[in-house]
Amino acid sequence: MNGLSRGQGFSPRLTADDRRAIEMQAMQIATAHFKGVGFVVEDVSAKRPYDLRCRRGSEHVDVEVKGTTTAGESILLTPNEVEHARAAFPNTALAVVRDISLHDDGSGASGGALGVVQPWRPEAANLKPLGYVYVVPSSRS
Repeated sequence: MNGLSRGQGFSPRLTADDRRAIEMQAMQIATAHFKGVGFVVEDVSAKRPYDLRCRRGSEHVDVEVKGTTTAGESILLTPNEVEHARAAFPNTALAVVRDISLHDDGSGASGGALGVVQPWRPEAANLKPLGYVYVVPSSRS
């Protein structure tokens, strides 16, 4: 990485394997953090609009995990991630693992610095639209 980017984004230089390695590294670091503060952690990323369900006694926190090779000053969120965080607040957290390093030999990723926002509610002032979906009207000749 060139070190110039400050936020997570769409990089044409990252392969699908690179993105998966970054995601896995971020998940490992976030999981270790929440286990370290006494939570039982379950990876629910395949079936929920967030990544980790953390439980400690009667308390639970739904955690969205983001990983990036950049400084992590901005991240990409899906509409479902935003909607869930707003609906589940205050039982929410955002875990951003920044400065992850990809191995040159393609064998994965390492490192990274964790930042946690808890409780987390995405506010409109912090959201910047990247695009729109436009439904093209039917043409009637």
